[in-house]
Amino acid sequence: MNARQQQILFLTVMAPAVIYVFCRAAILDFTYDECWTFLGYASGNLGHIITNIPYPAANNHVLHSLLMYAMRLLFGNEEFFLRLPVVLSMIPFGFYAFQVMKRLSPTSAWLGLIVLIYQPYLLDYFVLARGYGIALPALMFSWHFFLKYVEEGQSRDRILSIVGGIIAAWANFTFLLPYLIVIGLIGLVNVLKDKSWDKHFWRDVAIAILVPILLFSLPIYQLIEANELYYGGVKSFYEDTLTSVAYSISYHNLPGTYLAPLLLAILLSAIPFVRLLRGQLMKADSLTALIPIAIGIASILQHHLLDSPYLIDRTAIMLIPFMVFSVVIIHGRSKHPWMRRIGILCILVATGLNFGLAFNLSHTVDFKEYADVKSAMKLIEESIETDEPITIGKSVYLNAPINFYAQEMNNLAVNASGLDYCAESPVYLLFERDTVCVAEKNVVLLKRFETSGLHVYKSESLPL
Repeated sequence: MNARQQQILFLTVMAPAVIYVFCRAAILDFTYDECWTFLGYASGNLGHIITNIPYPAANNHVLHSLLMYAMRLLFGNEEFFLRLPVVLSMIPFGFYAFQVMKRLSPTSAWLGLIVLIYQPYLLDYFVLARGYGIALPALMFSWHFFLKYVEEGQSRDRILSIVGGIIAAWANFTFLLPYLIVIGLIGLVNVLKDKSWDKHFWRDVAIAILVPILLFSLPIYQLIEANELYYGGVKSFYEDTLTSVAYSISYHNLPGTYLAPLLLAILLSAIPFVRLLRGQLMKADSLTALIPIAIGIASILQHHLLDSPYLIDRTAIMLIPFMVFSVVIIHGRSKHPWMRRIGILCILVATGLNFGLAFNLSHTVDFKEYADVKSAMKLIEESIETDEPITIGKSVYLNAPINFYAQEMNNLAVNASGLDYCAESPVYLLFERDTVCVAEKNVVLLKRFETSGLHVYKSESLPL
């Protein structure tokens, strides 16, 4: 297959997934995290975004917040345009992940591309206006140029790998973990291959250390002081990280406890133990197969030394591409044509079923409860007849979506919503689990939204 044919096939594989992501970005309601990022950071000033001062929050994925800030200046608060940087980032993600897979196994790279690009949980995070969708392509960029540096030894590839890692971490601080691993591996390559004396080495070392200190130290310090780095697990890397990632990969259709042993077996099977025992570490497949193990070890050390929570679901999303890379490595090693064909069939069927079961134009799996907030706010606008500002009684974590969509209400003035819970109000917007708060109130149910389970109630004791 020549280069032109490969380009056409790549675009053919990517196009349906990209169209799917674009459609969902245009249709889906903003979630809590997206609204909070917009209201708390992208609507503020640049200094607040970059430093996390005076109101630090883990929702501030700095580079992404800066991009959302720019989109707001250009296009206002239209959801699609606020999501556009993340949506577009899916294209470089697919491209650089594919470059990595071609280094791992040219014959299995196309299979890996299909599995990766049609992974529904990953696709959710190329829809949502969060830093993960920016960090993932930057990580793939970094890993591609790292492997290129290992093979070809060009200092240009080394600095590109470092820059990609810095961008990934600036987009989401959880990606500091793979960045530090890549930096450690660059140092190891220079020791083992005696590349430490090229003229740009110390410049690159300075950039790799000083730029992250400059960009990350103050906002991370603010998060630590505010106790904002709380999201995660406290049990173990296997029980928290692998099990939650397995559950996410299945789009919550299968328990993580069922799939986690399979994921662990895939990760371990990809490691070339014989080659490692012979000291042959500097190969693309060896290094790539070791990354999830290195992340696991680093996560365990981080938990015990720094009391940091284990990565779970979206904070561990960087593991998903490397799990697919492990599948590519294992399939590429197979010497028997019939085994390869059976492997292709099984993998494609599993990928198709998983994507088919997850396919929807209504919600993302981590934020399904927010799927109907915009419709609920429009219903409230239609049902309340007053020019006076009203307070909406609500579930606590509906404050940011209420404040975001209140900006679009032409015929309804809504008081700013805080973290109050189910305050006495003429109208209530509640998650299914919180409807107990109106059990003793004189209210009538206006609507229960099927996808999200959101309930809208109107008070009969506080008429307007």
